[in-house]
Amino acid sequence: MKGEIKLRENRKKERLEIQLFKDDKEFVKNKATELGYKTVSAFLIDSAKTHFKLEVDMKVYRDLTKEINYIGKNINSLIRRIHTDGIYTDQDMDFLKVNQKKIIKIIQKEYDRL
Repeated sequence: MKGEIKLRENRKKERLEIQLFKDDKEFVKNKATELGYKTVSAFLIDSAKTHFKLEVDMKVYRDLTKEINYIGKNINSLIRRIHTDGIYTDQDMDFLKVNQKKIIKIIQKEYDRL
């Protein structure tokens, strides 16, 4: 802490001017106070230091959606047939279990990737 204070003593403060609409200015001031900052400057510096941009590859989610929809269509076809025929077989139940496991595996794989 002493080293930090010493470094700050040797630095010269400079002024930064920005133009804001009145409501934006009040928003920034209120947000700084709300989050417990003593000054707007401290709030802006901390915000700049901790800000990050999250980029998400949506292609992965589109592909995931396609796979799950494909499996879901197969399940829906089976359910319609069971509803029409009024009966189902052990093979039908196995089909449902296998496809349910496929969906869970796909989702788990994506969850683990994150």
